[in-house]
Amino acid sequence: MTKKVIFSNKWIKLIEKEISVGNKKLKYYLVDKPDYVAIAPVYKNKVLILWQKRYGANKVIKNIPMGILSEGESPKVAVQRELFEETGIHVSRKEIVSLGSSHVSPSFTTIKCYLYMVKCRNNKTALISDIEEKHEIVKTEWIDIKKLESADDIDMTTRLAIAMINKK
Repeated sequence: MTKKVIFSNKWIKLIEKEISVGNKKLKYYLVDKPDYVAIAPVYKNKVLILWQKRYGANKVIKNIPMGILSEGESPKVAVQRELFEETGIHVSRKEIVSLGSSHVSPSFTTIKCYLYMVKCRNNKTALISDIEEKHEIVKTEWIDIKKLESADDIDMTTRLAIAMINKK
């Protein structure tokens, strides 16, 4: 099997793999992105939702905070960093509860998602100062988990988090 990088920048790579099937050579393409964490901040019966501009969907989508792992960073450390960057919420590692992990679209991507829940001590959030986050986040809102089950424009990771929280 041979592997060639077709495109690469700091966020994404497009990889061409050539595989042998019998006596035939087939080309296969993969989107290679860093793994990410998704965090469901919960306060009482509400989940903190970010309304974010999502350029793939070309609209504002409601989702829980999430972000890529830095190289060598553990998922729990990424949870702490991302949650603070996007919401101003500080949490200790013991407040972070794993809801599991899974590969996202493994037929054409390398991405793995680590899903977590954080039980917040209060519903205070802070304004975002990081320009990369600020231009995407339209607003934040604590929404009753029951209302989220049937809400429109929610991404699949957030839907999974809601389902997992309801099982607990």
